[in-house]
Amino acid sequence: IEASYWLGRSFEDLGVVRDAVLAYDEYIEMAPDGDRLGDARARSERLREAFESQFPSPETLQTRIDEYRSQLAADPSNLRIRAELADALWTRGSYEQAAEHYLALYEAEPSIAERPEFQRRIELNPDGSHVVLTPSELSRREREANPLQVVNFTGFQGVRDTFTQVPRFFIVTGQVVNRGDSVLYGVSINVTIYGFGNTVYDTGTQTLGNMRPGETRAF
Repeated sequence: IEASYWLGRSFEDLGVVRDAVLAYDEYIEMAPDGDRLGDARARSERLREAFESQFPSPETLQTRIDEYRSQLAADPSNLRIRAELADALWTRGSYEQAAEHYLALYEAEPSIAERPEFQRRIELNPDGSHVVLTPSELSRREREANPLQVVNFTGFQGVRDTFTQVPRFFIVTGQVVNRGDSVLYGVSINVTIYGFGNTVYDTGTQTLGNMRPGETRAF
């Protein structure tokens, strides 16, 4: 029973809020008269409120959005409410709707562009245009910047010398995926096997050739 309380404390120290709440609730259930009941209940309630504030349920989020919209309709010049509405819409995944409010905020108060939330979500271009930095757009940019990805990588020692037991062979295998939207020419894999420190046991290059978008090659 005591372990459940201390598990909650450990999760709380690590910042794993949901698991901390579950551990505290388990302690509360198992020890209704426990010495740490008051502390566990207080910690559970505080963490639960923080978790729900950061990750509200769809119902709670929709209720907030409806309230912000009503308040904004009554006072269209209220920038704070518009900012709250934009943040809530973004959290719900309504990125284009959120962007409209962010841009309206920017027109009313250009300093809003200095907000970290704005910079993470809206990219302003010198020509006056903008890009909404949705998760899919960020993923596309990451794939474009790093189109090649090594997956299913593994490496292990092979046959050992009969007398010294020093590995004589190392086996390295994996796959390469072209995650980009264009053909990559002259793809090659460089493999280096290190020993202790910076000792290099061996290095080699395997040429895979041209790779079409979405193509996977083994090495």
